[in-house]
Amino acid sequence: MAPLSALLGSKDSTYHFVVAPPRSDLGVTTELTMTQQPNGPGRVPVGATITVAVPQGATDLRAMVGKPGLIVGDAPVSGS
Repeated sequence: MAPLSALLGSKDSTYHFVVAPPRSDLGVTTELTMTQQPNGPGRVPVGATITVAVPQGATDLRAMVGKPGLIVGDAPVSGS
């Protein structure tokens, strides 16, 4: 019997795996939304928006948010 493997947050223990050469010319911007912590001394992040300039001619785009061993979100990219 083959060993079982699972990645938390994946559907049916499957996930997309892509190998691509690094691209230093891709434009990436990040915006954090903060809120005041109730009864606390500071603000805390409540959301993040990451915008990537998609290369011309790119197809079958996906976005994945995660960290080693955990997929938070994985979805196809739409829009322009």
